[in-house]
Amino acid sequence: MIWLGVTGVRNEFANNIKEFVVLAKKYAKVPVYVGFGIYASWQAKNISQFADGVIIGSAIVKIIAEHKENSAKEVKKYIKLMKESI
Repeated sequence: MIWLGVTGVRNEFANNIKEFVVLAKKYAKVPVYVGFGIYASWQAKNISQFADGVIIGSAIVKIIAEHKENSAKEVKKYIKLMKESI
């Protein structure tokens, strides 16, 4: 397993993330997903060009923390945007 950092929202990824994913897909017998720091639809779109999918966690936690008991609508809207981007 290759670790490129910790989870959480970020603006940049390692320059060689695509190289790592392509290498992992060459040997993996399972889909290869990227999920460290993805929060924006443009990131999901870019990563999904070479990964089998994206994992979004910290951004959803942030939305829930921000909107508390009213977060369901905002999370749904965010997930819809992310799905449409890939």
